[in-house]
Parts: sequence; C-alpha cells; structure tokens
Amino acid sequence: MRNSFFLLLFPSFIFSCDNDRGSHLLAGKSYAERFAFFDSVGAIKEKGYAFIDSLDRLNSDKFKDKLTLQTALATIRYSVNRYDMSSSKEAFFMAAVEKAKDKKWNKLYAEALEQLGSYTWVTLGDKNKALQYYHRAYLVYHSFDPREFPIKFLCLSEYAGAYYSFEQYDKAIAFLSEAIQLGDYKPDRGSFISGWNTLGLCYRAKGEYEKALEIFNDVLAYTEKYNEDTWRTIVRGNIGTVYHFLNKPERASPLLEEEVIRGITEPDWKAASSAQLYLAEIELNAGNLSLAAGSIHKARDYSIKVKLERTNSKVLKRIFDDLALVYRMSGDYRLSLLYTDSARIVNDSIQKKLGANILLNAQNQIDLANFNEEKKTTERINNYVRNMLIGGIVLLGITSLLFIRRQQIKHSQRQKQVQAEKKKMENELKAATQELHHFARSLEEKNAIIEKIQLLQTTKQQDEEKYELLSKLEKSVLLTDEQWNEFTSLFEKVYGNFFLRLKDKVPAISPAEIRIIALGKLKLSNKTMAGMLGITPDAVRMNKFRIRKKLNLEEEAEFEKFLQSV
Repeated sequence: MRNSFFLLLFPSFIFSCDNDRGSHLLAGKSYAERFAFFDSVGAIKEKGYAFIDSLDRLNSDKFKDKLTLQTALATIRYSVNRYDMSSSKEAFFMAAVEKAKDKKWNKLYAEALEQLGSYTWVTLGDKNKALQYYHRAYLVYHSFDPREFPIKFLCLSEYAGAYYSFEQYDKAIAFLSEAIQLGDYKPDRGSFISGWNTLGLCYRAKGEYEKALEIFNDVLAYTEKYNEDTWRTIVRGNIGTVYHFLNKPERASPLLEEEVIRGITEPDWKAASSAQLYLAEIELNAGNLSLAAGSIHKARDYSIKVKLERTNSKVLKRIFDDLALVYRMSGDYRLSLLYTDSARIVNDSIQKKLGANILLNAQNQIDLANFNEEKKTTERINNYVRNMLIGGIVLLGITSLLFIRRQQIKHSQRQKQVQAEKKKMENELKAATQELHHFARSLEEKNAIIEKIQLLQTTKQQDEEKYELLSKLEKSVLLTDEQWNEFTSLFEKVYGNFFLRLKDKVPAISPAEIRIIALGKLKLSNKTMAGMLGITPDAVRMNKFRIRKKLNLEEEAEFEKFLQSV
C-alpha cells in the first residue's frame, strides 16, 4: 500500500493551497519523505499528476537543489506520457545524471540513472545502453537502506526484468531474489507480487518446475491474504502451466481455463492466448485432435489482439508449432511442413529481437566497468600501504632525532660535572654518534626498499595494462571495419609490427585470412573466434584449413608453430 503520510496530515492542503506553499512543505525533508509525498499524490492519478507538474513548473532551474531535481524526476515518473519520445526528455535525464553525480546526490543519481535506463529501453529501444544505465544505477543503490531509498525494489525488479527479456534467467533470479529479501520495505503490493511472480517464471523457464511451483504457491498465499483478486488468477494460471509441464492435466485444466476467462474479461489477450495454447496442448497429449485444433485457432484469434510485437511473435511460434503437430498427427504432411516453416521464420525473428550481440556488447561494457572499479580499489590499497611505509620511516626518523637530541642535552649537562666523569661522557657521545650513523644507513636502506617497491608497482602496472589489452582483444566483435581498426590498434600494442611481419612472410595473404591468423595468435577457440567474426565455428575451421594449404602446412601443430614464429 502506498504511503499516505502526507495526505493524512494535510488532507485539504494539496489541492486548495498555492503551489509555493507546496514547495515550502517539502523543503528540508529527506529523499524518502519527499518520495512518500509524491507517491501519495501520484496515487490520485490525473489530479495528482497535475499537482506534481504544477510544483515542477514553479522551478525555472530544475537543477537548483535536491528538491527541484527530485520534483522534476517525479513529474516524469508519474506522468501518463512518461515514455513519449522526446529529445528534450533524454537530454534532461543525461543532465540530471551528471548534476547528481557531480553534487554527490547519490539517491537522486541512482533514480536518474534508473529512469534513464527505463526510457532508453522502452522508448529509444537501445537495450545495450539501457542495460549499462541499469548497472550503473545498481552500483550506486545496492548498498542503500530501502527505508531511505523506497524505489530500491522497483530498481532491482527492472534490472532483473531486462535480463529476463533476454532469457538470461540466472541473472534475473539473482536480482529478483535480492529484491524480495527486502521484505517489509517494498514499495507496494502490486510491485512485490509482480517481482515474486517473475521469479517463479524464471524457474519455470529453466525447467525447475518443483521450485517454480513452490514460489507460485507462496505468491498465491500472499494474494489471498490481501485479496488481490487479479493477481490471484494470474498466479493460479501460472500454477496451471507448471502442472501441465509436470503432466498433470486434471490439475492444470481448471486453472488454465480461469486464466483464459480473466484474459478475455480484462482484457489481457497475451495471457488468454498463452493459457488457451496450454489447453490445446493438453488435448493434443490426449489425442483429441479436433478439440486441440479448435483451441489453437482460438489462441490465434486472441494473439492477433496482442500489441507487443515480440510477445506476439513468441505466441505465434507456439501456435505454428502446435498446428504443425496437429496436422502431422492427422496425416496432412503438406500443412504440417507449411506450419513448421512458419514457426521457423517466426523463431528467427524472435532470436533477432533478443539481440545476442546487443547483450554481449552491453555485458562487455558492464564487465569493463567492474574491472575499472576493482582496479581503482587496488590502487587505493597500494597507495595506502605506500603511505603507511613512508609514515613509518618518518616516525622512526623523528624518534631517532629526539633520542639523539636527548643524548646531546645530557652531554651538555654532564660537562658541568666533575672532571672524573669526562671520559664517560666522551664514550656516551661516541655511542650516540655511532647510533646516528646507523640511523642514516637505515634511512638509506629503507629509501632503497621504497624505490624497489615503486619499481615493482610500475612493472605490475605494465603487466596489468598488457592483460587489459589482451582482455579487450578477446572480447572484441569484428563485424565492421571500425571494430577491426580498433582491434588492430590494440593488437599492435601487444604484438608490435605483427601484421608487417605476417605480410613479409605471406605477401598473398587475404584480409579475411589475416583476421583468422590474428585471432589464432591469441589462442582463441573456434567458437570464440566465430562469435567475434559473426560466422559459424565450421566456417572458422574451413578458413584455417585453407590457410594451412596456402602455407603448405599439413598439421594443426605446424600452423601453431607458424603463429609463434610471426
């Protein structure tokens, strides 16, 4: 349930007082208190949206302070046009991210990154950048207390949802589990149930049906406790699909029929179509071909009304697969082959929309950001150790100088004593002088140690730079000339003049063969090389075979020896 703290305290204030007093009310409040206010007002829908927007329009400078920036972000979050295409909206998000980062307004920095990620994903369709924005936001908010950052659950759920859409279920499970563990500090029941339900869908997609059933039953108990009727039917439908996969049609059918009715009534055509297909598959398994065909055609009618193209494509693939099976079982092989081809075409479209290269590029950028963060941490530790060493040496020097000074004072005082003690004082002075020389030699030795440490750090840094270059080379994608030029630039830093030496040895070598040889120099597998070049592993092996023929090399070992000689 949304926090209505401010509405309870000021029931007549929100729409009867002027907006200057509205801004004054929020002055001096914490991020969480301001969020609670905007969330409560936003619950009033159109009037609430208009009120938040009126507060924002009072601020000529959106970046004046924390209050004006949070108000501007709230205006977009609760607007019915949140995901409309607007170049000014994207520019605002970018400016908000930089301003909050510069001012170290960490909670606003995380929220601005999260909103930028959602806008980039939904409106701009750039999933590569969206994943990176989600990850940057996660690095900021993952340590926040949810009581101080109320949208932590929502941020984790959106990040998990991005990986779920790419069918990266393990990553989605990790972030959803972290979100659900927040417990009582969830933003509202709907979001909590949605995230929990998606966790069950992840396990169902992985084929871990018993685990999925356990989660769905827990969610179902929660929906019944708080009378969330719509979610109760959705979750019961998901339980029905799990029973179907566990080959328990008598338990699956009534739950799936409930989901079809809900999908038609609300309407939620995606749910209706999917549940109807599961009912068709139950009839198929029972050998009832006519009933199965009727259910499939109903599902197709529902799917036509689905607006989300990618979701509709996945439903269509299931429809074509099931129709192909129906006609094959009935002996009509011509129609069966026709629907099999249709399913294959739709599947190719789905895989294209999943965008394996998009996910790979985004993940490479995320991994690089993590590496740089770890490198900074290591450098801070090294600097701390070095400063401690220097501090220890300085402290030792001061202590020794104080000791010497004390000996000198004693020597001066004892000169006033009787002549009989003169010899003793001379010996003490000699001992002090020897100790001073020993200290000087100790300082020289420790300075030499520091120089050696610095030399080792320099060598280590060079090794790390070489390792970083090799890591970048291995993660490259060489589908364009620009990517190849960047690769060769990095490659030459590691293996200087490699391409000149290769041309000298094999003047007639082709550009495609040069790429295969360069990747071979990195000792990459055929599968990895295929992924970087956008070809199949078989094509990589065929290219290697042609190169060996051109070089008169019979065995793979001779080719490896040739690579070492270049």
